[in-house]
Amino acid sequence: MANDVTFVERWIANPRSLIAYSLSLGAIAGTSIWVGYLLTGGSFILWFLLSAVAYYTFAGFAAVKLLRGAPSADLWAMAALIPQVVQFQAGDLIYKVACGLQLTLTIGGGRINFGVGALTSVQVGIVDATLPTMVAINFVPLLLISYLWHQLEEPPNTRGPLGRTRIPEEAPSP
Repeated sequence: MANDVTFVERWIANPRSLIAYSLSLGAIAGTSIWVGYLLTGGSFILWFLLSAVAYYTFAGFAAVKLLRGAPSADLWAMAALIPQVVQFQAGDLIYKVACGLQLTLTIGGGRINFGVGALTSVQVGIVDATLPTMVAINFVPLLLISYLWHQLEEPPNTRGPLGRTRIPEEAPSP
C-alpha cells in the first residue's frame, strides 16, 4: 500500500503525539518503578515518594489531555515539561525531574557531560548524603515547550484532535 504512514511519520507530522507519548512513557515507567520498589519492601523517603507520585500523575494527566486534543492541553503539557528543564544538586539539596525523552548538558565536579535517552526520575528535597555540586540543562523539554508556546498563537478553535488544523465552517448565508 503506497499510502501507509509509519508510526514515526505520524510523530513527525504531529509533534503533540510525540510529546504526549513521551510524558505518558515517563509517567508509566516512573510509577511502575516506585510501585515495584514499594512491593519489594524497599525503604524510601516519604517526600521523594509523594513528589514522584504527584508529578507522574500530573504528567500522565497532561499526556491524556494532549492525546484527546483538549483546548487547554498545550498549557497542561507545558506545565508538565517546565520542571524538567533545570536539574541541580549541591550539598544535601537535590532537584531532578525527568519524565521521558532527555538530552542533557551537565556541568559539575570538574566535568562537562552530555546525556541522551529516555529517563524517569523525580528527586526533590534534602538528603542525608553530601552530593557533589552539579547543574544540568535538559534541551528536549525546552524544544517541546518552545513548540507548544508557538502553537498557542494559533486560535484553539481551529485545532482538532491531536492538534491537526481544521478549517472552520462558514456560517450559512441568510
